[in-house]
Amino acid sequence: MLLEFFERHDRIRQSVPSCTLCDFKRYHDRLMDRDDIDLFSEERENQFKKNTGYAKQAQRLRKLTESPTDEPRCSICDRVGDSIIAASIGRKKHTLVTVDRAFDAFGEILSFEVDRMPSLASMQKDQANSS
Repeated sequence: MLLEFFERHDRIRQSVPSCTLCDFKRYHDRLMDRDDIDLFSEERENQFKKNTGYAKQAQRLRKLTESPTDEPRCSICDRVGDSIIAASIGRKKHTLVTVDRAFDAFGEILSFEVDRMPSLASMQKDQANSS
C-alpha cells in the first residue's frame, strides 16, 4: 500500500493536481473574510514572531497571495501544509494533538484547542536524564 501511495503521489506531482484543495482554499478564504480573521498579515506575524514555524507559514501564505498564477501546484500545498491543516480544523470543537509549535499560533487565531505533546527528541533527552 505504501508503494502504491508513493507512485500515486509522484503521478500527481508531475501533473496539474485534480484535488479539491483549491475549492477548499476559496471556501475558507470566504469564511475568514466573513469572520474578519487575519491569519497571516505582517501584523499577525509580528504578534507571533517568536513562533518560527508560524512565522514561516505566514510569510509563505503572503507570498502565495501575491503570486500572479492561480494554477494548482502540489508545491503550494507542500509549503503551506500546516495552514491547510489549521484551516481544516477551523473554529470547530476539536483539539489538535501535535508536537509542532506553529499550531499554538494557529489555534489562538482560529479558536481551536491545541494539545502540544513533547517532541521525540525531548522525550529521549528526558529518558536519558532519568537513567
